[in-house]
Amino acid sequence: MSLFSHLNIGLTALTAQQAAVQTTGQNISNATTPGYTRQRVDLEALRPAAGSGFRQLGAGVTIASVRRVVDLSLEARLRDSTALLGAAGTRSSTFSRLESLFNDATGLGLASSLDGFFTAAETLAAYPADAAARGSLVEEGRALADAFNRTASSIVADRDSLNLQLRAGVDEVNRMASEIARLNADIVAAESGGAAANSANDLRDRRAQLLRELSQKIAVRTVETRTGAVNVLVGSEFLVLEGTSAQVGTAAEVDRGTRIDTPVFTATGTKLQLSGGELAGLVESIRTDIPAFLDDLNDLARAVMFEVNKVQSEGTGLTRFSTLISNFGATGPAPVSTAGTVTGTPGGTTVRAADLVGYPDDIFNGLEFVVRTGVDAGQRRRVLDFDGASGTLLLDRKLDAPLAAGDVFDLTALPFRAQDGSFDLRVTNETTGAVTTFNIEVDLDKSLPLPSDSTIATIAAEINAEAGSLVTATVTADGRLQITANAANLRFNFANDTSDFLAAAGMNSFFSGRDALTIAVDAQLISDPGRLSSGFSNATGDNGSAQALAALRNAKVLLDGSASLEDFYRGLASALGTRTAEAADRAESQGFLESQLEAERERLSGVNLDEEAVNLITHQRAYQAAARFIATVDTLLDTLINGL
Repeated sequence: MSLFSHLNIGLTALTAQQAAVQTTGQNISNATTPGYTRQRVDLEALRPAAGSGFRQLGAGVTIASVRRVVDLSLEARLRDSTALLGAAGTRSSTFSRLESLFNDATGLGLASSLDGFFTAAETLAAYPADAAARGSLVEEGRALADAFNRTASSIVADRDSLNLQLRAGVDEVNRMASEIARLNADIVAAESGGAAANSANDLRDRRAQLLRELSQKIAVRTVETRTGAVNVLVGSEFLVLEGTSAQVGTAAEVDRGTRIDTPVFTATGTKLQLSGGELAGLVESIRTDIPAFLDDLNDLARAVMFEVNKVQSEGTGLTRFSTLISNFGATGPAPVSTAGTVTGTPGGTTVRAADLVGYPDDIFNGLEFVVRTGVDAGQRRRVLDFDGASGTLLLDRKLDAPLAAGDVFDLTALPFRAQDGSFDLRVTNETTGAVTTFNIEVDLDKSLPLPSDSTIATIAAEINAEAGSLVTATVTADGRLQITANAANLRFNFANDTSDFLAAAGMNSFFSGRDALTIAVDAQLISDPGRLSSGFSNATGDNGSAQALAALRNAKVLLDGSASLEDFYRGLASALGTRTAEAADRAESQGFLESQLEAERERLSGVNLDEEAVNLITHQRAYQAAARFIATVDTLLDTLINGL
């Protein structure tokens, strides 16, 4: 081997150590760069040249690769953890906001309002003829309605806000997926389709950081190809395939009167399989968490309205009525309320009930389907179609959980359920004081031939048949029942309603509205508090109605007779507190795991400045030694060439 080849050995050493110094400098300069993976120069000896006597002498050093120090398995675990943390954190935030709505520290919340309402009812029971007591109860009713309205409005607004976040998150997914696809193309080109692996380290770092950010939005699975591209899957569908990305959009639907969106692949309409990430947490919050508590709040509001209205509608105030119109109405041939029992659920939105067989096709179309028992109790859907031959109902959307055989439901033309029974219509001659009572039947026993049960129109006809000489009942164009006295000295009121029809239709009601968002004190009662029922008879000083109203504080009217209104509210607030704590614990636990994985990644792939300083000195000295070696060879050449 000639001395000139020794110079080449020195040159390879200088080149290798210079690359090592440059890589160390790159590590140091990016020590605080998010997502940066430290790099290391891998050196290997050049193929040696054969020497005399079959001995092989070294030929120098070459750079085998400049590679990222990364554990791909750890990176995948970290992405999975990030996705789970994204979902857990989103749901924890949702529950925290919900819990704040039930915080009654200001004294304006539901608990205080319920207490104030029943306290005012107790005062009216003590002073049934007192105008101030009547006015106070009406005002407390307005405060209670306002508390329901505020809480429900805040829940709906929060749901709408989360829905906007969901759509914004989908846009972010599209942006990141598109950039990952572009980086795939750049990496494949830079690494010559896999022939020059690890030639695009900085591009790979950017792609890895994007995958991590994408995992925060949505759980993904990655598969790296031989060319260096990474395919990204959501469930079993490709989000990124080589250098192309699928477009993600949202499909809108209406749930509980509010628009909600579901992430879908735009090209196929296939729903994304969300197993983690912020989008999964948003979807769970929008479709499950918030609706569950909104349903409970509506159940409480409806119970308050219905139970208070039952007492109010049967009672007598300081003044009786010359004319009265119901708040709610129903058109068409369907009975005001029909009970049914589930015998089968052929599909997600299809319900079969054998006891509905025989009703005419489409008779229940447009009515509300209200579940009374089972895990879906209280949930409401709209009937789109009815087949009388099989007793099959088609609902507008699925229930939160599948119905079971034996679950009981109501098909209601009114916001509230009526039942088979009757009510008394009392007509008073204000001149003579004579009272004439008429018993009006509400037939809801499903007797044959079907349909034979009462509608608004048949109830109006029965009133005219029974009491037509004193009052006239008509049905308005929108299906509401109107009763008018036939003479100026005649007034009427109601009593002994075993059918709950009066409360269901909103005849002489305290509250109007259908749910927590729309509950309000009846406008006629606000304008004339004298209409507020205090007794059940015309006798002066009768406080029976006021006592019944006050007794609702402790009456077990919810959860199949096991909870009072206040019990139900406390249970709702307690359940929300528990769910909030559970969600916070889950997010905290996942955050701890995330920190552990992040620390593990940092130890392996992060830049340690002390270590890099040592490496820098090592490579510097090696570079100096290589330069000294070249100087030595130069001296030898000088002696050889000039010394002879």
